[in-house]
Amino acid sequence: PGYRWVERQAGAGAQRFLLELRKSANAVVKLNVTATALSEREAATAIVLGLADVAPGARAAATEAGLTFLPFGSEAFDLALPRNIWFRRLFQDLLGRLQSGECRQIADLLGGYDFAESGELVWGED
Repeated sequence: PGYRWVERQAGAGAQRFLLELRKSANAVVKLNVTATALSEREAATAIVLGLADVAPGARAAATEAGLTFLPFGSEAFDLALPRNIWFRRLFQDLLGRLQSGECRQIADLLGGYDFAESGELVWGED
């Protein structure tokens, strides 16, 4: 029957990416889905527990669970927000935290994160 797959819930980014990847490869073989996970950690746990062999997800979740990770792409995460939120202290504190050495160290440890443009304003025109 092939590999046992954990799928992600409808609307999850990892599930969307898997569907797009299969479509671009013209994959017609139905996946042997044995579980649906509501988070990447839950998907990794299903593999660790022997309930499945493969799941879409982030390198950090695989690393945290001690699993092998095979990269098939990358994804940017952007925030769209009103200008007045940008200048709020809490939001600026969040950006500062993301740019801190401690956060970068954790990201490096987990792998798969690129904070090079973190906190950079991409477009600020009204």
